[in-house]
Amino acid sequence: MLSWRERKAVSTFSSMKWSWMRVDPKRVPLSFCSSRAIWSWTSSMRLASRSRSPNLGRPMWIRLLIAYSTPGASRAARSLSGHRLRGPTMGRRHGLAILIWAWTWGGALLRGQAPAGAYSAVDAHALAAPVEAERTVESLAAYLTGPGSPARTEEEKARALFRWIADRIAYAEPEGTVEAPPAQVLSAREAVCFGYAGLYEALCAASGLKCAVISGFGKGRTYLVGDATEGPPNHAWNAVWASDRWNLVDCTWGAGRTDEKGRFVRRFDGFFFFTPPRLFFETHFPDDPSHQFLDPPLSRKAFEALPHVQSTFHELGLSWIGGPPARLRVGEEAVLFVEAPRNVCLMARLLSRDGADQGDRTLVLRSEGRVTVRALCPSRGLYVLRLLARRGGGPEPLAWAADLLVEASAGAGPESRFPYLYQEYVDLGCALLSPLRSPLGTGRRETFRLTAPGAVEAVVVTGRKWERLRPGPGGFEGTVKIRPGEIKVAARYPDRTGYTVLIRFDAAPPGQDRSAPSRGPSESPEAP
Repeated sequence: MLSWRERKAVSTFSSMKWSWMRVDPKRVPLSFCSSRAIWSWTSSMRLASRSRSPNLGRPMWIRLLIAYSTPGASRAARSLSGHRLRGPTMGRRHGLAILIWAWTWGGALLRGQAPAGAYSAVDAHALAAPVEAERTVESLAAYLTGPGSPARTEEEKARALFRWIADRIAYAEPEGTVEAPPAQVLSAREAVCFGYAGLYEALCAASGLKCAVISGFGKGRTYLVGDATEGPPNHAWNAVWASDRWNLVDCTWGAGRTDEKGRFVRRFDGFFFFTPPRLFFETHFPDDPSHQFLDPPLSRKAFEALPHVQSTFHELGLSWIGGPPARLRVGEEAVLFVEAPRNVCLMARLLSRDGADQGDRTLVLRSEGRVTVRALCPSRGLYVLRLLARRGGGPEPLAWAADLLVEASAGAGPESRFPYLYQEYVDLGCALLSPLRSPLGTGRRETFRLTAPGAVEAVVVTGRKWERLRPGPGGFEGTVKIRPGEIKVAARYPDRTGYTVLIRFDAAPPGQDRSAPSRGPSESPEAP
């Protein structure tokens, strides 16, 4: 039997379409398997991805891996979709090792990007550039990609240029023309996106790399999901030729982002180097459709309907179950399904179009690797469902991961909402099964059910009375009479002092219970 990590790796391989997959055997730990076997395997992957045979569907990656992981690999591989695949047998253990290696090296490989550590030597060299080498475009290119540089391949040279610009150039509105010449940007050490892209193109030319500046629309931090994107271009980025294909680079967003007050905050983001096109064009739309490098290209209408996704979403290994959702057209409640690793905490907020928080109107339910996000709209109209995420628990704030547009045709009313979820509820991986609405009717009896991994006891505190919930294989359960005031659900953990409060409900006065009946998990909409 495979472990859940191995099953996850297999599942990820089978669901990806990697026409731009790159795996360099020199970066594979030799302790896992021979580089020759991996090279043969990845060459077969490229052959499969470039083929237009109708037999090469989504299970092709698994079939190829199985073929190379069993005796008689050559015979099995030749039978796959009529392709002749050559190479040594990898062996069951070696094939399994590749899956484990792909998982442990992080989400970058599974997105089609090189692992972060693959460029460590190139990045260190770029960050150590001396002042005398930074005086001209030519001298800087010679230092970053010349004979004394660890950058040997086209990709490594493109990376060295990207890393230097992201570290040395700040985002700031210059006086005069927006499209400042590269020499001016190099001297001033600040620019807008067109200056970033122009300097990168000039450094590429001086390094012997083919590069182009692409202009279009970028969904920046101030973009409001669902808004139109027509008009003059507001952003620029690059495409650089390396490894026999065009690769996408955004030095501006790689350097950092502006905050809510428009101030530049430097934060290196390697996601925007050689980003796979299907992910890059969630936030970038070029004026020339051919610069999408997608077949078929994305229409502007489809681009505007996509969620406003931040790089955090992909870096944390989050993904949409059923593909990226367009505008969520719902009654009074929106339901969204997200796949999330176990060590990633996910929360959600419902905002009005002007950014006002709607309060306790979102609920996050977790089951294995699937997270169900529910949002309760108070009235008809348009809302923004914002996802927040971070890796692991602790004091670190949750980062903005994605925004989705919600169009509600009905409203649940101003009083009906979900219970308040404390941060510990998310950090400890808890899941509330019932009740799912607040306030609760005073005098009524409610059945509480929740899962709290690692907890040895769970209680409901209503009024001054503590009611213990019965432990069971599915979590904790018990029926409690609702008393006036706040109702809190808490749990006791062996490694924590006292009880940890997880959830809070309100109690409605007798006869004024406005909450809708709680819908249990069995009645929840199914994931696509």
